[in-house]
Amino acid sequence: MNASAPLCRYALAELREEPWRNGGGVTRTIAAAADWRASIADIARDGAFSIFDGMARHAVLLDGAGLCLCAPDAAPLHFDAAGALHQFPGERPVSAQLGDGGPARLFNLMTRRGLVHAHIDVLRDRAFASTPGSTWIAHVIAGRWRDDGDAALDAGAGIVIAPHAPRCALRPETPGAMLIAARIDAA
Repeated sequence: MNASAPLCRYALAELREEPWRNGGGVTRTIAAAADWRASIADIARDGAFSIFDGMARHAVLLDGAGLCLCAPDAAPLHFDAAGALHQFPGERPVSAQLGDGGPARLFNLMTRRGLVHAHIDVLRDRAFASTPGSTWIAHVIAGRWRDDGDAALDAGAGIVIAPHAPRCALRPETPGAMLIAARIDAA
């Protein structure tokens, strides 16, 4: 993301793929700063997630036949349908088990604990509006959304809103529209 640009639109197809070290999938970075990173991960097979010490991880299922994240010291996190959201510590050893053996796609937001705080809402058929002073990422899971300037965003597209940007609003245009609204602030 261009730090000086108040708004930065993106589409999944335009984001560069980076293979995982373990070969279990690929990731595409949406935006990043010194103490946070937002990305989309495609999980191709069951296997371990990377460890990120000191990070809080937020994950939202975008697509797939479900996913379960299992750790030896915690209850399993089940992602049963698009829009399912969970948070977990980055240092927890987590292993992914794909539902029905099929691939899954996750929206990921990692933030450095103690320095950055994040909050994610999954909006279903209701409007979104950012507030200046925070970094926002609005990512379309389903349906079509339209902004104040009458530009459309379809599934797989989104917008990164810088803290210095004016208020940005998106409204759903189609039934069943789903949007991730991720807010990132200094702690």
